[in-house]
Amino acid sequence: MKNKKSILGIIVLVAIIASSSLINLYTDWVWFSSIGYLGVFSKTLFTKVALFVVGGVFVFGLVYLNLWFSRKYLGKTELDNVLILGALGVGALGGLSLVGSWNRVLLFLNQSSFGVVDPIFGKDVGFYVFTLPILGLIKNFLLLGIVFSLGFVFAKLVISLGAKDMEEVLNNLPTRFASHLSGLFAIIFGLVGFHFYLNRFSVLYSDLGVVYGAGHTDVNVVLPVIWIMMILSVIIALVFVYNIWNRSFRVIPLLVLLILVVGVLGGSLAPSVFQGLRVSPNELDLEEKYIENNIEFTRKAYDLEKVETRDFEANTNISIGEIENNSRTIENARLWDYRALQTTYEQLQEIRLYYTFTDVDIDRYSLNESDGYRQVMLSTREIDVDKLSSQADTWVNNHLIYTHGYGAVMSPVNKKTSEGAPTFLVKDIPPEGEVKITRPEVYYGTLDYSYAITDTDRKEFDYPSGDENVYTSYKGSGGVELSGLRELAYSYSFGSINMFLTDYTNEDSQLMIHRNVKERVETIAPFLELDKDPYVVLEDGRIHWIIDAYTTTNDYPYSQPSGGQNYVRNSVKVVVDAYNGDVSFYVADEDDPIINSWKNVFPNMFESLEEMPNNLRDHIRYPEDYFSLQMEVYREYHMQEAEVFYNQEDMWEIPQEKYSNQRQRVEPYYVSISLPNTNKTEFMLIQPFTPSNRDNMIGWVGARSDSPNYGELLNYRFPKGKLIYGPSQIEARIDQDPTISQQLTLWDQRGSQLIRGNLLAIPLDDSMLYIEPVFIQSDEGSIPELRRVIVSNGDNVVMAETLDKGIDRLVGERAEDGGIGDIESSIQQALQNYYNALKAQQQGNWSQYGEHMDELEESLEDLNSTTTQPPE
Repeated sequence: MKNKKSILGIIVLVAIIASSSLINLYTDWVWFSSIGYLGVFSKTLFTKVALFVVGGVFVFGLVYLNLWFSRKYLGKTELDNVLILGALGVGALGGLSLVGSWNRVLLFLNQSSFGVVDPIFGKDVGFYVFTLPILGLIKNFLLLGIVFSLGFVFAKLVISLGAKDMEEVLNNLPTRFASHLSGLFAIIFGLVGFHFYLNRFSVLYSDLGVVYGAGHTDVNVVLPVIWIMMILSVIIALVFVYNIWNRSFRVIPLLVLLILVVGVLGGSLAPSVFQGLRVSPNELDLEEKYIENNIEFTRKAYDLEKVETRDFEANTNISIGEIENNSRTIENARLWDYRALQTTYEQLQEIRLYYTFTDVDIDRYSLNESDGYRQVMLSTREIDVDKLSSQADTWVNNHLIYTHGYGAVMSPVNKKTSEGAPTFLVKDIPPEGEVKITRPEVYYGTLDYSYAITDTDRKEFDYPSGDENVYTSYKGSGGVELSGLRELAYSYSFGSINMFLTDYTNEDSQLMIHRNVKERVETIAPFLELDKDPYVVLEDGRIHWIIDAYTTTNDYPYSQPSGGQNYVRNSVKVVVDAYNGDVSFYVADEDDPIINSWKNVFPNMFESLEEMPNNLRDHIRYPEDYFSLQMEVYREYHMQEAEVFYNQEDMWEIPQEKYSNQRQRVEPYYVSISLPNTNKTEFMLIQPFTPSNRDNMIGWVGARSDSPNYGELLNYRFPKGKLIYGPSQIEARIDQDPTISQQLTLWDQRGSQLIRGNLLAIPLDDSMLYIEPVFIQSDEGSIPELRRVIVSNGDNVVMAETLDKGIDRLVGERAEDGGIGDIESSIQQALQNYYNALKAQQQGNWSQYGEHMDELEESLEDLNSTTTQPPE
């Protein structure tokens, strides 16, 4: 009776779990069908179910077969049904152990060739990325099944012998049991031999030598030891096979002991001794070809072979001709630091407490014919229901009324008002400006949104208008249509009884889920790794998100791991519509074998990059995460000669800068520049470098983002015999300049905080122009104001109210058209500062009075510099 109750309880528990799983399966099926990716869901589900069934049936069948065979010589017992039930349980575990490998199985069945052969075993890299993991999975799965079988056979034996003490059990071993045991151990050691066979390939991922990958010791010591271990394992398996009919266990312990001794001595001691006594004294000669392998395969794995190296003169004398030739570069020089600008956006444009700006993106737009190509910064105004007051924190408000954010803001990277605030190209609610947004609602964004229900009998809050609110109803198709069954299922899935009981929903209501754009994409394509920074694009009157997606593996032979993987490609650009939630996948790297394999798996999922709408394709950019990873590797792997690499003669470092009085690494930064000897302005991502343990710049690498050169990497190297100041050296020169340093110290002490923004090193024709913005923010938490711009050519450092004036001082003259250092503008600015100072004095605000007097002094200095030639 107790056994029956236990079995009944287990059945009820399984039924509850199964019903919950079926409901979640149903809701997933409905959602994938609504967004047009039902084929992806179906194929993934079928693969998982097939693996579970095959794995479960195999493990259960294997355990049951061994129980059936053991019953032949041990007889039946009352607990046999319990053992069979246990076999079903471990069968389920066996099936579940395979389900998580669905992606590797699909890649294996649809693999593409890499076209690269490893130098040790002569196999295509695809064998290591696609096939070897599956062979390891099969080996482990078979071993799991045999171990389960062995455990159940022992359990059957103990039960059959009345659970007597182990010594008595061993003394009464039936002959057929010994044969049975020998057969199982023969299979186990056969699988151990197969393990060592596969383990040969692990030398390609060895870190024993001077570089990652197979070295001299691995090839000449470790590999032979693995062969010996494999042969010994096979011999032991054959002895166990022999023992099935001729039972003699005497030789087996000796063989097992031998394999353990070989494993200890040959697996760790011998390689260490050989490495120390033979290799280390002759390391470069013996490891040279293996170093070359490591360099070659690491550069291939991180796509660094495409880096094109060019020379850059890096003169310190910036001429007026260079300024005129690079006027578009200077006009697009980024003065606004994204951190300071985000705070400014929050203060000026959040409008209401429940709105937020989660990030500031950098992009380029062709706004009109006169402005042409302009670099901008922008952010989306998203809604955060967690900021609603406690009184307004209700289920109806959170899920039916406050459903979406509204609009975006955009400002040029280099413009400011007289008060030090950004000038806006797009602003306010409803949005107005030079970029038209006709569909400003943001239902899908970067916050961790809960579900929203639209098209209900309650209007949604759209946007605030003065003291009143404007309400709307959703007019898109971005949700799941709710019906009685779906409403019940989703109510259960989200644990929300209100969703089912509310009277506000109707037959037209839509349920929006997976509203965080990264989580939405990850749900559709969990096999892609996503960039941390989705960025917003305003085109066709709509708000879009673009997310860079990567294919990665840590199975690329000989490639140095970095960031948890040793192969990465920015293979996909994902576009998500902020209103409807539509998701499109565009292949950006047609040469990547991993994404080509996924295209074989899901042929209708991916489109080519050429199929992306032109206005969106104009905004794709080389991703910062990917570039940072590549540059982290490239600072070492730009050295391609084995001896130079071995001695680390030309190791590079990412330079340091000062941000808000804290030292940090220089982050890669987007610039709009004209490359040397070209007249076209293009959008690039730049990373400067310094030599190891030195602060001077050695060069910079740029990633091109504009068509038709997208993805090209250019390495501009400076002459090694010439001193070119690095960012930290420019920072030091700023600190050492008595006038600038005194002014910065004064601002940082008068009830305000001084923020020194990112120092940008911007290449001109043959020179480097250094720019650092200076922000001032009161201790009371007011808006960061862009007050000054520090400009340097390396030899000289100047600080001015604007970039144009700073460059004018730096070169000592101005352009004939008066665009730089305009006298009338300087006079007007001086008057404005004077009036601001008087106003502050009348209000008794002496802190602002002092700041405006400092600005007046700076304006007069600017005026003086435009009317007199500075001394040589």
